[in-house]
Amino acid sequence: MTTELDSFPVADLQERYSIGRSQVYSRLDALAIKPEKHGNKAYLNADQLARMDALHEHLRSGGAIADFTQPKSPGNTRQNKSAGQHQTSTEQTGQLTLSPEASGLETLVRSLLAASAKPSYEVAKTFENLELLDKAVERKWHLSSSQIRELLELASLPKSPFDRFGFHFIKVGRNGGETAWKITKVEPID
Repeated sequence: MTTELDSFPVADLQERYSIGRSQVYSRLDALAIKPEKHGNKAYLNADQLARMDALHEHLRSGGAIADFTQPKSPGNTRQNKSAGQHQTSTEQTGQLTLSPEASGLETLVRSLLAASAKPSYEVAKTFENLELLDKAVERKWHLSSSQIRELLELASLPKSPFDRFGFHFIKVGRNGGETAWKITKVEPID
């Protein structure tokens, strides 16, 4: 049971991250977070909020929900303190690290870095997608929302206009039953 000190209202997440309600719920779903209900209000505990913050930072740095690797919660990390060593294993990578009395924060940072390494095929796919966006700019194509989501590897698109990976996206009308987007390159800052 969460207490008032370590609970955060789900309703305040929109303001915290400057995103729409549907994006809040898309992120909660992607992280498989089930908020705790207290009457008519839903709350996140400190661990859930930390996971949401990590996802938000990942998205702000140009990442996609699909390539986000969740930090392991304390329940998902095994620690063995025998002989003055911490043993940490990450379920996803199967890596095991031993360090003499590493601080909790240091162990967490190392685990996050190890788990966040992208396989080379994912990096190659990202570059292919960026080349396709470059081609769309060059040929002045207007792509649909679903095409943009697929190329950017996003579950949902931010409000128009938005910038991602050096491209500027703005709604310009309809493309069949979907919104059409004009894509331009972001001007580099000198």
